[in-house]
Amino acid sequence: MTLLAVLVQDAPEPDRERISSTALAVRLLTDWRDLDNARLVPGDGSLAHDGLLVLWSTIDAPYPDDLAAYCAHSRVWPPTAPPPLDHTRHTLVTTFPTDAGRDGAALLTKAVASMVALDPTIRAVLWAPADHVVLPAAFRELALDGQPSSLMLTWVACNVGAHPDGQLTGHTRGLGALGLMDVEIPSTGRDAGETLEQLHGLAQYQLAEGGVIADGDTVGGSAREQIVVRHAPSAYDPSVTVLRLEPGASPRRRGLFRRA
Repeated sequence: MTLLAVLVQDAPEPDRERISSTALAVRLLTDWRDLDNARLVPGDGSLAHDGLLVLWSTIDAPYPDDLAAYCAHSRVWPPTAPPPLDHTRHTLVTTFPTDAGRDGAALLTKAVASMVALDPTIRAVLWAPADHVVLPAAFRELALDGQPSSLMLTWVACNVGAHPDGQLTGHTRGLGALGLMDVEIPSTGRDAGETLEQLHGLAQYQLAEGGVIADGDTVGGSAREQIVVRHAPSAYDPSVTVLRLEPGASPRRRGLFRRA
């Protein structure tokens, strides 16, 4: 899955140039002390660091997708903030290789956060693998914090909705771009808060431990809880394998993931 961020922008001020690779390199070194000047190489609309490239391209047209829908469904976009539907241009920012996983996501996050500091015309950041939108100042704050819980808010969307059977359904988006498996809960009797907690917990566990949840492992908060994880085709894209939670199924082994 391609790592891609979209910067939703207004037109630049007449006396202000677009972000150059040199300016971005200087800002990156100011913002991120773990980056080495000797390993940061500016190019033409690109920056190289330790075998990874960050590339960006600005398009003088509004972003063609439905920003209003993205903002409405994003849990990190304030409900009182209007979608920037009157923006006039957008910048695509990505990494190469496109499947750089967590290392690529970390570098892309740093680059976007530093771009926010350089360009006051940026009005929203769309993190494409998670299909959610973040206010620029909030994205930068979360990136600078750098804690796993903060990075997860920028990288992963946790969504809960109604199921036709009257219960709830839930899923994550964004873990696939990190080289991990997204989580899907087809139907659950838990309430929305508990379902979100379960999605957050499994996402954070994978970010900390890697892809260690095997097909048939169980997850849960108590010895009485029997929620089996299956490696299964996604309900949204059958070509993608996800962690599907199945309450009451026959477990292969128990106790992989529990809350204290």
